[in-house]
Amino acid sequence: MGHATDSLDQLGPPEPEQELPGSRPTAGGIAVIAALIGGVALLATCVVQPLPGATRSARLKWQERQREAEEAVAADRVGEAAAHEAGRAR
Repeated sequence: MGHATDSLDQLGPPEPEQELPGSRPTAGGIAVIAALIGGVALLATCVVQPLPGATRSARLKWQERQREAEEAVAADRVGEAAAHEAGRAR
């Protein structure tokens, strides 16, 4: 058992860890990283804008649906008016 104690005595007291130069982030480094992240976010939002053709196509589809709905309402009104006239004719 004496051997383990002898080897611990030879090690000496613990020494504090030494930081390597450049191992801590600096304010300038953090600023550069933040600017890069912001630039990538800005670029991503600019690129994701809908294409003009896709917007036009969606608008044309919406207009077609609106026209069909208006025609259906007009046909329903004509049917109601015809039924009303038929009811008065009896």
